[in-house]
Amino acid sequence: MKQLFWDQLLYLWQIIKQRLLFWLILISLAIVLSNIPFSANPHYSVFTFFFAGVDFITIHLPINWFIYFIIPMLIMLNSFRQLWHARVIQLRGLQYSARTYAKINIELLGLISLVYVLITESIQTLCTLLLQLPMLRINYLSGVETLGLNCLVNWLGILWLLLLQAIINHFNAPLGIIIPITLLIVTVYTLWKNNPLNSLMLLRINQNNIISLVITTIITAFIYLLVERHTNFE
Repeated sequence: MKQLFWDQLLYLWQIIKQRLLFWLILISLAIVLSNIPFSANPHYSVFTFFFAGVDFITIHLPINWFIYFIIPMLIMLNSFRQLWHARVIQLRGLQYSARTYAKINIELLGLISLVYVLITESIQTLCTLLLQLPMLRINYLSGVETLGLNCLVNWLGILWLLLLQAIINHFNAPLGIIIPITLLIVTVYTLWKNNPLNSLMLLRINQNNIISLVITTIITAFIYLLVERHTNFE
């Protein structure tokens, strides 16, 4: 299984490397250039610029937040279908089970999500330190534990969106990106406080929607395992 992971990662890298590098460079430049004018401003935070979102009263589409969370989907697109068509004969010849193949795909999505979050939030933290801007605060939390919580929640949110995209891609590739994007937009304009995607906005995050995000991600991962088994391996 370990060998399969590295093999799949290598093939996936060949498929997504141009998009991955393009979008990572673009978002990194956006983070740096958008924050330089606010150097040493005690009332401005790099993190709130991207993750504040909106509260339940002043409702509008937060463009920076929206773009940040759709980029991973633009990186992946229909990559797993391409990966399957490139590897199907070899995978079946080596008699890998549907469960093993699907678990590897989930691990790859987790890795892509982690790389995206760590790179972007490391750059945000670096900008905060170099430009002498306020550090991230979430409710009563501050410092390293706040950064850790923000990374964890964003990682889970991106993983869930990518899992949903991968599931829908089995049936309709354009809908695979349209539906998750629609859910992000709908989240902004609805008042259901336990919506798991609300945890991705600093102005809406609470313990309940974080728990909701964890549960939703786990359930979606199981659904992906079932869909993978009954489509590719039947």
